[in-house]
Amino acid sequence: MKTIIGNNYYLFLLVLIFCSCVEPYEIKNETFDDFLVVEALLTDEIKYQEVNLSRTYGLEEVVANAEENATVIISDSEGVIYDFDEIEPGKYTSRVVFSAKPDVEYRLSIMTNSGRKYGSRPVKLVSEDVVDFKLYAKGRINDVEGLDGVEIYYEGLEVSNENSSYYRYDYVETYKIVAPYWFDETIDFTPGAYPFPGKENDDGRVCFDTNKSNEIILKNTSELQVNLIEPFVIKFNKQINPKIQHRYSLLVTQHVISREAYVYNEILKDFSESGSIFSENQPGVITGNLFSEDNPDETVIGYFEISKTLSKRVYFNYTDFFEDNAFKSRPYFVDLCKIFPVTWNSSFEQPLSLQEMIESGFYIFYYEPVLQVVSPVGCGDCSFFASIVVPDFWEE
Repeated sequence: MKTIIGNNYYLFLLVLIFCSCVEPYEIKNETFDDFLVVEALLTDEIKYQEVNLSRTYGLEEVVANAEENATVIISDSEGVIYDFDEIEPGKYTSRVVFSAKPDVEYRLSIMTNSGRKYGSRPVKLVSEDVVDFKLYAKGRINDVEGLDGVEIYYEGLEVSNENSSYYRYDYVETYKIVAPYWFDETIDFTPGAYPFPGKENDDGRVCFDTNKSNEIILKNTSELQVNLIEPFVIKFNKQINPKIQHRYSLLVTQHVISREAYVYNEILKDFSESGSIFSENQPGVITGNLFSEDNPDETVIGYFEISKTLSKRVYFNYTDFFEDNAFKSRPYFVDLCKIFPVTWNSSFEQPLSLQEMIESGFYIFYYEPVLQVVSPVGCGDCSFFASIVVPDFWEE
Protein backbone atom coordinates (compact mmCIF):
# COMPACT_ATOMS: atom_id res chain seq x y z
CA MET A 1 0.00 0.00 0.00
CA LYS A 2 2.86 2.33 0.80
CA THR A 3 4.35 1.79 -2.64
CA ILE A 4 1.02 2.31 -4.41
CA ILE A 5 0.27 5.59 -2.68
CA GLY A 6 3.81 6.89 -2.97
CA ASN A 7 4.03 6.19 -6.67
CA ASN A 8 0.66 7.69 -7.47
CA TYR A 9 1.45 10.83 -5.49
CA TYR A 10 4.02 11.75 -8.10
CA LEU A 11 2.64 10.06 -11.17
CA PHE A 12 -0.63 11.94 -10.81
CA LEU A 13 1.15 15.08 -11.95
CA LEU A 14 0.86 13.58 -15.42
CA VAL A 15 -2.75 14.77 -15.48
CA LEU A 16 -1.43 18.23 -16.23
CA ILE A 17 -0.18 17.03 -19.59
CA PHE A 18 -2.80 14.41 -20.38
CA CYS A 19 -3.31 15.63 -23.94
CA SER A 20 0.32 16.40 -24.79
CA CYS A 21 1.65 12.96 -25.70
CA VAL A 22 4.20 13.04 -28.50
CA GLU A 23 6.60 10.58 -29.98
CA PRO A 24 10.15 11.00 -28.64
CA TYR A 25 12.81 12.31 -30.97
CA GLU A 26 16.56 12.00 -30.74
CA ILE A 27 17.53 15.57 -31.49
CA LYS A 28 21.01 16.90 -32.05
CA ASN A 29 22.05 20.38 -31.00
CA GLU A 30 21.95 22.64 -34.03
CA THR A 31 22.54 26.32 -34.63
CA PHE A 32 19.38 28.14 -33.61
CA ASP A 33 18.10 31.44 -34.99
CA ASP A 34 15.72 33.81 -33.23
CA PHE A 35 12.91 34.79 -35.62
CA LEU A 36 9.64 36.65 -35.17
CA VAL A 37 6.66 34.32 -35.72
CA VAL A 38 3.37 35.89 -36.83
CA GLU A 39 -0.06 34.22 -36.89
CA ALA A 40 -2.52 36.66 -38.44
CA LEU A 41 -5.85 35.74 -39.99
CA LEU A 42 -8.31 38.45 -41.03
CA THR A 43 -11.76 37.13 -41.98
CA ASP A 44 -15.00 38.43 -43.46
CA GLU A 45 -16.71 37.72 -40.11
CA ILE A 46 -17.68 40.75 -38.04
CA LYS A 47 -15.72 40.04 -34.88
CA TYR A 48 -12.67 40.98 -32.85
CA GLN A 49 -9.83 40.01 -35.16
CA GLU A 50 -6.71 38.38 -33.69
CA VAL A 51 -2.94 38.45 -34.23
CA ASN A 52 -0.50 36.21 -32.33
CA LEU A 53 3.20 37.02 -31.99
CA SER A 54 6.00 34.85 -30.67
CA ARG A 55 9.66 34.03 -31.22
CA THR A 56 11.11 30.80 -32.52
CA TYR A 57 12.36 28.63 -29.70
CA GLY A 58 14.80 25.79 -29.18
CA LEU A 59 13.61 22.20 -29.03
CA GLU A 60 14.68 21.99 -25.41
CA GLU A 61 12.10 24.65 -24.51
CA VAL A 62 8.55 23.68 -23.56
CA VAL A 63 6.52 26.59 -24.95
CA ALA A 64 6.97 29.35 -27.47
CA ASN A 65 8.31 32.70 -26.30
CA ALA A 66 5.51 35.25 -26.55
CA GLU A 67 6.40 38.56 -28.18
CA GLU A 68 5.03 40.96 -25.61
CA ASN A 69 4.34 44.70 -25.53
CA ALA A 70 4.29 45.10 -29.29
CA THR A 71 2.29 47.69 -31.23
CA VAL A 72 -0.01 46.00 -33.75
CA ILE A 73 -2.26 47.69 -36.32
CA ILE A 74 -4.09 46.73 -39.49
CA SER A 75 -4.71 49.48 -42.03
CA ASP A 76 -6.79 49.40 -45.19
CA SER A 77 -6.69 51.13 -48.56
CA GLU A 78 -9.61 53.35 -47.55
CA GLY A 79 -7.52 54.95 -44.81
CA VAL A 80 -9.05 53.14 -41.83
CA ILE A 81 -6.68 52.03 -39.07
CA TYR A 82 -7.54 49.26 -36.60
CA ASP A 83 -5.57 49.21 -33.34
CA PHE A 84 -4.92 45.99 -31.42
CA ASP A 85 -4.46 45.46 -27.68
CA GLU A 86 -2.49 42.67 -25.99
CA ILE A 87 -5.01 40.69 -23.94
CA GLU A 88 -2.54 38.01 -22.87
CA PRO A 89 1.17 37.49 -23.56
CA GLY A 90 1.65 37.49 -27.33
CA LYS A 91 -2.07 37.53 -28.14
CA TYR A 92 -3.43 40.76 -29.65
CA THR A 93 -7.08 41.49 -30.51
CA SER A 94 -8.64 44.46 -32.27
CA ARG A 95 -10.21 47.15 -30.13
CA VAL A 96 -13.36 47.09 -32.24
CA VAL A 97 -15.17 44.42 -34.22
CA PHE A 98 -14.71 44.62 -37.98
CA SER A 99 -14.52 42.41 -41.05
CA ALA A 100 -12.57 42.27 -44.27
CA LYS A 101 -14.47 43.90 -47.15
CA PRO A 102 -14.34 42.99 -50.85
CA ASP A 103 -11.97 44.98 -53.09
CA VAL A 104 -10.23 46.57 -50.10
CA GLU A 105 -6.52 45.98 -49.46
CA TYR A 106 -5.23 45.40 -45.93
CA ARG A 107 -1.76 45.67 -44.44
CA LEU A 108 -0.41 44.44 -41.12
CA SER A 109 2.13 46.56 -39.23
CA ILE A 110 4.05 45.51 -36.12
CA MET A 111 6.54 47.34 -33.94
CA THR A 112 8.12 45.20 -31.22
CA ASN A 113 8.97 46.42 -27.74
CA SER A 114 12.60 46.74 -28.89
CA GLY A 115 11.57 49.15 -31.63
CA ARG A 116 11.99 46.79 -34.60
CA LYS A 117 9.38 47.32 -37.34
CA TYR A 118 7.69 44.72 -39.54
CA GLY A 119 5.05 44.87 -42.22
CA SER A 120 3.14 42.83 -44.75
CA ARG A 121 2.43 43.10 -48.43
CA PRO A 122 -1.17 44.15 -49.16
CA VAL A 123 -3.78 41.37 -49.15
CA LYS A 124 -7.47 41.30 -49.99
CA LEU A 125 -10.39 38.90 -50.08
CA VAL A 126 -10.58 36.37 -52.87
CA SER A 127 -13.39 36.70 -55.41
CA GLU A 128 -14.59 33.11 -54.97
CA ASP A 129 -17.67 32.62 -52.81
CA VAL A 130 -17.93 30.33 -49.81
CA VAL A 131 -19.68 27.02 -50.48
CA ASP A 132 -22.10 25.34 -48.15
CA PHE A 133 -21.14 22.06 -46.48
CA LYS A 134 -22.34 19.64 -43.85
CA LEU A 135 -20.67 17.57 -41.14
CA TYR A 136 -21.67 14.12 -39.97
CA ALA A 137 -20.21 11.51 -37.65
CA LYS A 138 -19.83 7.87 -38.59
CA GLY A 139 -18.62 4.89 -36.60
CA ARG A 140 -15.49 3.24 -37.94
CA ILE A 141 -14.18 -0.23 -37.23
CA ASN A 142 -10.56 -1.34 -37.23
CA ASP A 143 -8.46 1.67 -38.16
CA VAL A 144 -4.81 1.27 -39.10
CA GLU A 145 -3.97 0.41 -35.49
CA GLY A 146 -6.83 -2.07 -35.20
CA LEU A 147 -8.96 0.21 -33.00
CA ASP A 148 -12.56 1.30 -33.38
CA GLY A 149 -13.48 4.97 -33.44
CA VAL A 150 -15.63 7.76 -34.83
CA GLU A 151 -14.95 9.61 -38.09
CA ILE A 152 -16.27 13.12 -38.70
CA TYR A 153 -16.84 13.78 -42.38
CA TYR A 154 -16.90 17.04 -44.33
CA GLU A 155 -19.18 17.02 -47.36
CA GLY A 156 -19.48 19.96 -49.75
CA LEU A 157 -23.03 20.77 -50.83
CA GLU A 158 -22.46 23.34 -53.55
CA VAL A 159 -20.31 23.71 -56.64
CA SER A 160 -18.09 26.79 -56.50
CA ASN A 161 -17.77 29.23 -59.39
CA GLU A 162 -15.69 28.72 -62.53
CA ASN A 163 -12.41 29.72 -60.91
CA SER A 164 -10.31 27.28 -58.94
CA SER A 165 -10.92 27.55 -55.22
CA TYR A 166 -8.42 27.02 -52.44
CA TYR A 167 -9.52 25.97 -48.97
CA ARG A 168 -7.98 25.68 -45.55
CA TYR A 169 -9.84 24.07 -42.67
CA ASP A 170 -9.41 24.28 -38.93
CA TYR A 171 -11.47 22.93 -36.07
CA VAL A 172 -12.17 23.41 -32.39
CA GLU A 173 -13.22 20.42 -30.30
CA THR A 174 -15.30 20.80 -27.14
CA TYR A 175 -16.21 17.86 -24.96
CA LYS A 176 -18.13 17.05 -21.83
CA ILE A 177 -16.33 15.40 -18.92
CA VAL A 178 -18.05 13.49 -16.13
CA ALA A 179 -15.81 12.65 -13.17
CA PRO A 180 -16.24 8.93 -12.38
CA TYR A 181 -15.44 9.30 -8.67
CA TRP A 182 -17.34 12.47 -7.87
CA PHE A 183 -19.12 12.08 -4.51
CA ASP A 184 -21.91 14.23 -3.06
CA GLU A 185 -20.38 14.29 0.41
CA THR A 186 -17.10 15.72 1.62
CA ILE A 187 -15.15 15.07 4.78
CA ASP A 188 -14.61 17.43 7.70
CA PHE A 189 -11.76 16.83 10.14
CA THR A 190 -12.79 19.60 12.57
CA PRO A 191 -13.09 18.13 16.07
CA GLY A 192 -16.72 17.76 17.04
CA ALA A 193 -18.03 18.46 13.54
CA TYR A 194 -20.15 16.07 11.55
CA PRO A 195 -17.51 14.17 9.55
CA PHE A 196 -19.44 13.79 6.29
CA PRO A 197 -21.29 17.00 5.41
CA GLY A 198 -23.01 17.14 2.04
CA LYS A 199 -21.55 19.32 -0.69
CA GLU A 200 -23.29 22.62 -1.37
CA ASN A 201 -23.32 22.02 -5.14
CA ASP A 202 -22.16 19.54 -7.74
CA ASP A 203 -19.25 21.63 -9.02
CA GLY A 204 -16.54 19.36 -10.33
CA ARG A 205 -18.88 16.56 -11.33
CA VAL A 206 -19.43 17.77 -14.90
CA CYS A 207 -16.91 19.88 -16.79
CA PHE A 208 -16.13 21.06 -20.31
CA ASP A 209 -12.86 21.54 -22.12
CA THR A 210 -11.96 23.02 -25.50
CA ASN A 211 -8.95 22.43 -27.75
CA LYS A 212 -8.02 24.20 -30.99
CA SER A 213 -6.53 22.18 -33.80
CA ASN A 214 -2.91 22.56 -34.84
CA GLU A 215 -3.34 20.59 -38.07
CA ILE A 216 -2.99 22.14 -41.51
CA ILE A 217 -5.88 20.79 -43.61
CA LEU A 218 -5.92 21.94 -47.24
CA LYS A 219 -8.07 21.21 -50.27
CA ASN A 220 -8.31 22.76 -53.74
CA THR A 221 -10.34 22.31 -56.91
CA SER A 222 -7.60 23.20 -59.40
CA GLU A 223 -7.27 19.62 -60.64
CA LEU A 224 -10.96 18.66 -60.49
CA GLN A 225 -13.42 18.71 -63.37
CA VAL A 226 -16.12 20.01 -61.02
CA ASN A 227 -15.37 22.66 -58.43
CA LEU A 228 -16.69 20.57 -55.55
CA ILE A 229 -14.57 19.15 -52.74
CA GLU A 230 -15.22 15.44 -52.35
CA PRO A 231 -16.22 14.18 -48.87
CA PHE A 232 -13.27 13.52 -46.58
CA VAL A 233 -12.57 12.69 -42.95
CA ILE A 234 -11.67 15.89 -41.15
CA LYS A 235 -11.25 14.29 -37.72
CA PHE A 236 -10.94 10.76 -36.37
CA ASN A 237 -11.23 9.89 -32.67
CA LYS A 238 -10.40 6.44 -31.38
CA GLN A 239 -12.92 4.78 -29.12
CA ILE A 240 -10.39 4.92 -26.29
CA ASN A 241 -9.95 8.70 -26.65
CA PRO A 242 -11.10 10.20 -23.32
CA LYS A 243 -12.52 13.24 -25.12
CA ILE A 244 -15.43 11.29 -26.63
CA GLN A 245 -16.35 9.31 -23.52
CA HIS A 246 -19.52 11.29 -22.89
CA ARG A 247 -20.56 13.99 -25.39
CA TYR A 248 -18.33 15.58 -28.03
CA SER A 249 -18.65 18.54 -30.37
CA LEU A 250 -16.53 19.66 -33.32
CA LEU A 251 -16.69 23.15 -34.83
CA VAL A 252 -15.20 23.17 -38.33
CA THR A 253 -14.34 26.42 -40.12
CA GLN A 254 -13.82 26.48 -43.86
CA HIS A 255 -11.55 29.28 -45.11
CA VAL A 256 -11.58 30.30 -48.77
CA ILE A 257 -8.07 31.66 -49.29
CA SER A 258 -5.82 32.94 -52.05
CA ARG A 259 -3.59 30.70 -54.09
CA GLU A 260 -0.54 32.37 -52.51
CA ALA A 261 -1.79 31.61 -49.00
CA TYR A 262 -2.56 28.05 -50.05
CA VAL A 263 0.97 27.51 -51.39
CA TYR A 264 2.48 28.92 -48.19
CA ASN A 265 0.37 26.61 -46.00
CA GLU A 266 1.13 23.65 -48.26
CA ILE A 267 4.88 24.16 -47.85
CA LEU A 268 4.47 24.65 -44.11
CA LYS A 269 2.46 21.43 -43.93
CA ASP A 270 5.19 19.55 -45.82
CA PHE A 271 7.76 20.83 -43.34
CA SER A 272 5.74 19.73 -40.33
CA GLU A 273 4.87 16.29 -41.72
CA SER A 274 8.37 15.49 -42.93
CA GLY A 275 9.99 16.50 -39.66
CA SER A 276 12.12 19.11 -41.41
CA ILE A 277 11.31 21.64 -38.72
CA PHE A 278 13.44 19.51 -36.38
CA SER A 279 16.52 19.83 -38.57
CA GLU A 280 19.09 22.54 -39.03
CA ASN A 281 16.88 23.92 -41.83
CA GLN A 282 14.40 25.92 -39.81
CA PRO A 283 11.10 26.97 -41.43
CA GLY A 284 12.48 30.48 -41.91
CA VAL A 285 13.28 29.36 -45.45
CA ILE A 286 9.54 29.46 -46.23
CA THR A 287 8.82 32.75 -47.95
CA GLY A 288 5.65 34.45 -46.73
CA ASN A 289 4.28 37.95 -47.23
CA LEU A 290 5.87 39.47 -44.11
CA PHE A 291 9.13 41.40 -43.97
CA SER A 292 11.34 43.49 -41.73
CA GLU A 293 11.22 47.20 -42.48
CA ASP A 294 14.62 47.70 -40.83
CA ASN A 295 16.58 44.81 -42.31
CA PRO A 296 15.54 43.28 -45.66
CA ASP A 297 17.70 40.24 -44.94
CA GLU A 298 15.92 39.40 -41.69
CA THR A 299 13.65 36.36 -41.77
CA VAL A 300 10.05 36.69 -40.55
CA ILE A 301 8.00 33.50 -40.17
CA GLY A 302 4.29 33.60 -40.87
CA TYR A 303 1.68 34.83 -43.30
CA PHE A 304 -0.86 37.63 -43.08
CA GLU A 305 -3.87 35.67 -44.28
CA ILE A 306 -7.30 36.89 -45.30
CA SER A 307 -10.26 34.60 -45.89
CA LYS A 308 -13.95 34.14 -46.45
CA THR A 309 -15.25 31.74 -43.83
CA LEU A 310 -18.13 29.45 -43.02
CA SER A 311 -18.42 27.39 -39.83
CA LYS A 312 -20.53 24.35 -38.93
CA ARG A 313 -20.79 22.27 -35.77
CA VAL A 314 -21.56 18.60 -35.17
CA TYR A 315 -22.32 16.71 -31.91
CA PHE A 316 -22.35 13.07 -30.95
CA ASN A 317 -22.55 10.93 -27.79
CA TYR A 318 -20.36 7.98 -26.95
CA THR A 319 -23.45 5.79 -26.81
CA ASP A 320 -24.39 6.74 -30.39
CA PHE A 321 -21.68 4.35 -31.59
CA PHE A 322 -20.63 2.13 -28.70
CA GLU A 323 -22.31 0.05 -26.03
CA ASP A 324 -23.14 1.86 -22.84
CA ASN A 325 -20.68 0.07 -20.60
CA ALA A 326 -20.28 1.25 -17.02
CA PHE A 327 -18.69 4.68 -17.29
CA LYS A 328 -15.97 3.86 -14.78
CA SER A 329 -14.71 1.17 -17.13
CA ARG A 330 -14.25 3.64 -20.00
CA PRO A 331 -10.98 5.49 -20.55
CA TYR A 332 -10.72 8.70 -18.57
CA PHE A 333 -8.38 11.68 -18.67
CA VAL A 334 -6.61 10.54 -15.53
CA ASP A 335 -4.82 7.30 -16.34
CA LEU A 336 -4.44 6.55 -12.64
CA CYS A 337 -8.12 6.68 -11.71
CA LYS A 338 -7.98 4.11 -8.96
CA ILE A 339 -9.42 4.08 -5.48
CA PHE A 340 -7.44 3.16 -2.42
CA PRO A 341 -8.91 1.97 0.91
CA VAL A 342 -7.56 4.03 3.79
CA THR A 343 -7.71 4.19 7.57
CA TRP A 344 -8.14 7.29 9.70
CA ASN A 345 -4.63 7.15 11.10
CA SER A 346 -1.26 6.55 9.48
CA SER A 347 0.34 3.18 9.99
CA PHE A 348 3.21 1.12 8.68
CA GLU A 349 1.21 0.15 5.60
CA GLN A 350 -0.24 3.64 5.03
CA PRO A 351 2.40 6.38 5.41
CA LEU A 352 -0.16 9.22 5.42
CA SER A 353 -3.34 9.51 7.44
CA LEU A 354 -6.64 10.12 5.67
CA GLN A 355 -6.53 13.76 6.71
CA GLU A 356 -2.99 14.19 5.41
CA MET A 357 -3.90 12.62 2.08
CA ILE A 358 -6.93 14.87 1.59
CA GLU A 359 -5.10 18.02 2.69
CA SER A 360 -2.21 17.27 0.32
CA GLY A 361 -4.48 18.28 -2.56
CA PHE A 362 -3.61 15.20 -4.59
CA TYR A 363 -6.44 12.98 -3.37
CA ILE A 364 -10.16 13.33 -2.92
CA PHE A 365 -12.54 11.51 -0.60
CA TYR A 366 -14.88 8.94 -2.08
CA TYR A 367 -17.25 6.45 -0.46
CA GLU A 368 -17.60 2.82 -1.44
CA PRO A 369 -19.92 0.48 0.47
CA VAL A 370 -18.19 -0.57 3.70
CA LEU A 371 -14.95 1.19 2.69
CA GLN A 372 -13.72 4.77 2.97
CA VAL A 373 -11.40 5.40 0.06
CA VAL A 374 -9.49 8.12 -1.74
CA SER A 375 -8.90 8.70 -5.44
CA PRO A 376 -6.61 11.09 -7.35
CA VAL A 377 -8.28 14.49 -7.18
CA GLY A 378 -8.91 14.80 -10.93
CA CYS A 379 -10.92 11.58 -10.89
CA GLY A 380 -13.42 12.99 -8.41
CA ASP A 381 -13.25 16.67 -9.34
CA CYS A 382 -12.84 17.41 -13.06
CA SER A 383 -12.47 21.14 -12.34
CA PHE A 384 -8.88 20.22 -11.45
CA PHE A 385 -8.11 20.36 -15.20
CA ALA A 386 -11.28 21.63 -16.96
CA SER A 387 -14.02 24.27 -16.63
CA ILE A 388 -17.35 23.84 -14.85
CA VAL A 389 -18.88 26.55 -17.05
CA VAL A 390 -21.27 25.21 -19.70
CA PRO A 391 -20.37 26.80 -23.08
CA ASP A 392 -23.02 29.15 -24.48
CA PHE A 393 -23.37 27.07 -27.65
CA TRP A 394 -23.62 23.69 -25.93
CA GLU A 395 -26.53 21.41 -26.81
CA GLU A 396 -27.55 18.18 -25.11
